[in-house]
Amino acid sequence: TDFLGKFKILSANVLYLDLEMGESALKERFAKMCAKESLAAENLFVKSLPGIDLMNPSDMQMIQGWIKNLKIDVLIIDPLGSAWRGNENAQVEVQPFTILLNQELIAKYGVALLFSHHWRKPTKDSTTGGHMAAGSYRWEAWLDNHITLEGSSANIKISSAKSRNTPPFKPFMAKLNPDSLWLEFTGDFVQTVFDSALVKLFESFGCDKVSVPDLIKQAEDKSKPICSETTLRKLI
Repeated sequence: TDFLGKFKILSANVLYLDLEMGESALKERFAKMCAKESLAAENLFVKSLPGIDLMNPSDMQMIQGWIKNLKIDVLIIDPLGSAWRGNENAQVEVQPFTILLNQELIAKYGVALLFSHHWRKPTKDSTTGGHMAAGSYRWEAWLDNHITLEGSSANIKISSAKSRNTPPFKPFMAKLNPDSLWLEFTGDFVQTVFDSALVKLFESFGCDKVSVPDLIKQAEDKSKPICSETTLRKLI
């Protein structure tokens, strides 16, 4: 079986830790998902918790107990920020936490870790891409694979921001079916002519920063117009 027609699926025992949504919302979502395709209940285990701290020995032992008793192969943490009480921006706190995950989960039990992590707030200099992962750069350095999702639920761009041991996949587009809550492949990502033109427009100034009014003036230049102000602002 393939996922989105692109990725091979292997059988595994999966433990999903919901640390944010809550049991009621989780039940409603799984009911929608199961209406379309039956999920193998014998392979999927779900725990809904108000948040844990894996740096706390008792919380770590609870998770380890589930991994051992349920023979878990894949542990999903959603989101990672709710799995500890540290400062995600501080390297001196992030690094010991990732070392703990390596030693107490990956090395000890051979589980694969999969987690969601939020983006930092965009700035005028940074709005998209793998570098937008919130917090210290140690998160990105620790990962083997980093996949980013951006856009709206009807138009999601999925990209490989990092792939340590295998070639990265080419970005593609997907949508979230509102009725079944399953992701559906909609096509490979293709940079539009306008996107390419915008890059060339910016580079034509030969500097690191360009004001929006200057971009608009250049884009609407009658001798060689590129696009209207409305289109340019939408692209930006």
